[in-house]
Parts: sequence; C-alpha cells; structure tokens
Amino acid sequence: MTKPIIIVSVALLLAGCANIPNDLMKPCAETLKMRAAQSHSFNVSSDKQLMRASVSVLQDMGYTIKESCTEYGVLTATKEASAVSTGQVIGAVALTILCGDAPPIDKTQYITATMVVLDKSEDGQAIARVTFQRVIVRTDNSYYTQVITDQNVYQEFYEKLDKALFLEVNRI
Repeated sequence: MTKPIIIVSVALLLAGCANIPNDLMKPCAETLKMRAAQSHSFNVSSDKQLMRASVSVLQDMGYTIKESCTEYGVLTATKEASAVSTGQVIGAVALTILCGDAPPIDKTQYITATMVVLDKSEDGQAIARVTFQRVIVRTDNSYYTQVITDQNVYQEFYEKLDKALFLEVNRI
C-alpha cells in the first residue's frame, strides 16, 4: 500500500519542478503573418455600411449568408463547390490498377467565410478580419477540414470589398 503512495508522491514532486515557458501564449510568426492577411482597415462611417458591402461581396462570390449580426459585427456565409482534383483522380486510378483497391478521393467542399468587425473608432476607421475554412467530403463520406491560408484569397476578397464600399459610400 505504501509503494503506490511513494510513486505518486515522487511523480507529483517531479511534476512541480517543470518550468512553464515564458512564450507559451505568444503566437508564432506564421500565425501573425496569417492574421495580418486576414485583417483589413476600412474608412467607413458606420459598421452597417461595412456589413452591407460584405454581404453583397460574399453573395456575388456565390456564398449564402447563414448568419449576420450587425450589432456584434459578425457575418457567416457558406458555399458548396466541387473538390475533385484531376491529379487525385489519376493517382486513385493508378493505385486501383496497381493494388486493386480504390482509395477515397475528395468529392465536395463546403467553404465557410466568417467576418468579424474587430474595431470601430470614432475617426471613421474600422478593422475587419475574415477567415475562410473548408470541409472536404471524400467519396467514402469521410471528411477533413482546412483553414484556407492562401493570401491571394484574402487579398481578392478585400479588393472586392473596397470596391463595394466605394460604391456603397458614393451610392453608385
């Protein structure tokens, strides 16, 4: 009976000696770079203008608005697209011929865009952050998720949003 107590006591004593790193909660450089690509500053007179323009851009891009809360500055939209890749199909056919077993391949993807207005200052500046994620469903109905990290996707979205805001502000 005393042997388990001694083992537990020694384990607790050794665990108490572990140091917690100072940078435990500090994001890595890659995370900061991605966050910068996902964020953009706008010259707007109200959050509502930014939200309306964002809804228009996302709808023009084929998304369906799932949730929008102007009061909290949150917008969520989704769209469905094909995830079939020619290279993946060729690889699956080759494996089937060589091994006789067909591996699952990507079939459909569900892309979600989430936008949050982070800061609205009195001088007509607003900072928004958008993230794009996708859920890929495979032919065997398994799935996996990915955060879209291609900075061109975010740049294209913000270019379209800047144009939409210009039209919104100038009522064109």
